[in-house]
Amino acid sequence: MRLSRRSSLIIACVSVLFAFAWGISTISKGKPAKEIPVGPAPTPTPTPLPGPADSKFVLNEFHRSEVRDGKKMWEIFGTQGQLVSEQNLVRVSNPHVILYKDKGDVVDIKATSADVKLDGSAIGKATLSGNVIVSYNSANTLTTEELVYDRASGRVTSEQRVRVSGDLIEVEGDELRGNLNEKEFTLLKNVRSTLKPKKKL
Repeated sequence: MRLSRRSSLIIACVSVLFAFAWGISTISKGKPAKEIPVGPAPTPTPTPLPGPADSKFVLNEFHRSEVRDGKKMWEIFGTQGQLVSEQNLVRVSNPHVILYKDKGDVVDIKATSADVKLDGSAIGKATLSGNVIVSYNSANTLTTEELVYDRASGRVTSEQRVRVSGDLIEVEGDELRGNLNEKEFTLLKNVRSTLKPKKKL
């Protein structure tokens, strides 16, 4: 069969294209795939550890005192004392604070717990909590649930309900402002007083 010139040209072009495609396929199969270099795995960023907690030193049967010129100024007892050195603070369980004032006056303070801020080796400020009882010369008694005492100024303050009881009168109210050195106490809100009958000898 004799092909026309146009048909021969079409067959020749198809043959060339087929040969070209077959050659590319052969080269692709014979040549190994190029490896893509993989770098080292990224180092994970370390999670920062929490900072060290305040170092604490615990003493059972805690006791401290200050003596000046041969005279005892104060002392504090507790079933346990926990020193938090970074805060210069002592947490005392069942504290019993005794303040020795001029002319032989003695202030006795008891509570369930106390945070005592130190001023050097002395008491700076004490925050007493839980069934706080303050007695002055064993005659007048102050009771509340929280009391802040500043030793340098002698000030005592409380935002809680406070009861002050003496031989002849009992006063109760909210928010105490007082001074142990001057023996002055003021209740700011909801104050009421009760006179007590004089005891017969």
